Amino acid sequence: MRRPWRRRGVARALIFGALLALRERGLTSAVLGVDADNPTGARGLYEAVGFRRERVAIVHRKPADQA
Repeated sequence: MRRPWRRRGVARALIFGALLALRERGLTSAVLGVDADNPTGARGLYEAVGFRRERVAIVHRKPADQA
């Protein structure tokens, strides 16, 4: 369902709109998290709009119902 909307600038416009709203409220920076293995290219989009990788975190998760 999302595929037809890809590569049309929707995400870029939403990011810039959010950043503008943050700046209008006096914030001077923004931070976000992204799955480095995300197959949709999210990391590339974030880097294209000016975000830079600051650190890498490894998260381990285990469901509580598994022994």
